[in-house]
Amino acid sequence: MIEESVKIHDKFSLEIKLGFHARKKKEISEFACNTWFFIPNSLDINAATYQKADFYRDIKSNIRLITPLFLLRDIADRNIPPFSLLEQSFQEMASSPLRSKIAAYEYQIRMFLSILKSSLRNEINHILANKVPADTSYLIASFVENCEKISANYRSLRRVINVPTVSEEVLNYYFFGDEFISNLFEQHTFRLISDLRKVSLSDEISVQQLRNLINREIEYKKEKGYPIFLKNKTKHNRELFFRLGLLKKYAENELFLQVDKKRDGVLAEQVYFSLAAGLSMIFATAVAFSFQQHYGNLTMPLFVSLVISYMLKDRIKELARYYFAHKLGRRYFDRKTEIRLNENDIG
Repeated sequence: MIEESVKIHDKFSLEIKLGFHARKKKEISEFACNTWFFIPNSLDINAATYQKADFYRDIKSNIRLITPLFLLRDIADRNIPPFSLLEQSFQEMASSPLRSKIAAYEYQIRMFLSILKSSLRNEINHILANKVPADTSYLIASFVENCEKISANYRSLRRVINVPTVSEEVLNYYFFGDEFISNLFEQHTFRLISDLRKVSLSDEISVQQLRNLINREIEYKKEKGYPIFLKNKTKHNRELFFRLGLLKKYAENELFLQVDKKRDGVLAEQVYFSLAAGLSMIFATAVAFSFQQHYGNLTMPLFVSLVISYMLKDRIKELARYYFAHKLGRRYFDRKTEIRLNENDIG
């Protein structure tokens, strides 16, 4: 099944998201998606003013895995995935800091962050969609409790890797995750408070619980030396937003897949072009042989026929190339993308 989302990204960009859920029981899953863009004639955008090469130059595409779905309460449980997998990677890396163990440790941190961000978003949407005040209060209390458990569980892992075998660079991966988690709780809780006020679903006790969560995270970031928003500090806040963007890319880039893009049908194209050259050469050679047999060697008619045949030969070659290229375009795609996950071809 294909899920799609189309929206305006900014004044100059259109964002199209396509999600494909592969069938677990099928070894190979195939799908097709056709897209048409309808552009008014008044914009003067056509094949003459905007060619295919311009389109591929302007388009930017990314292929990534869909974030695994987990309930926030499941993430808060130390004994089940994803936290159990995270803790296991910490234990194995601290005991044997090999390159493969360090890579697995960093991978689990980044996946945990991506899963947590998605789960927070879904949990907040569920709270806002609820229409029963009593249930809303319960859901907010559970939200705060689960956030506190998740932060406490993750921060307890520092003792696991605070050992001589773990270098400062490897330890920084943990700190990146710690700061990102704190930012997630702060930003999503602010959003929840703001949206609850818009729909008039909150009570003062629930709002105070959310504020206390924000205040605890701010105090924790001060204690650890993580940057926080400061009033009337434009330069500092600009650097903070830039850092938040870097942390976001660090956390979410693990889901992006390795891709190798190239033109499709390159070999077939060369074969067709060779056939075009062969046809034109057959014509030129046939003309040369026939005039040579009729008028003999080193004669003026033979000379004129060779010149004319080579002139026509080039035209025949170009027309054949154009014909074969047109036929080729219907059978092959413009671009072919090979998708890899951990150096394994998956699509």
